[in-house]
Amino acid sequence: MSKGHGGKRKGAGRPAGAVSVAKARLSQLAREHADAAFATLVDICENGTSEGARIKAAVALLDRGFGKPREADCSEYYEPSPLSDFQMFLNSGP
Repeated sequence: MSKGHGGKRKGAGRPAGAVSVAKARLSQLAREHADAAFATLVDICENGTSEGARIKAAVALLDRGFGKPREADCSEYYEPSPLSDFQMFLNSGP
């Protein structure tokens, strides 16, 4: 008993790859303040009073300069052995 409502209509919605006006404006504002933000990260990295803040600022600078590191695939180096029923029982705790 369909009344012709719902479902995906041809040509409906924003075209693939198109950016919303709000997102474009936010991106523009971020670019306008990029130099100040980068300088702030450098200042925190060099002069921050908290070691945690300095580390986070350093990581942010490295991520922007070199990209975030990829997760290593260790599957070829480590192959876990299946646990026996007895080992699983021992690992289950009290």
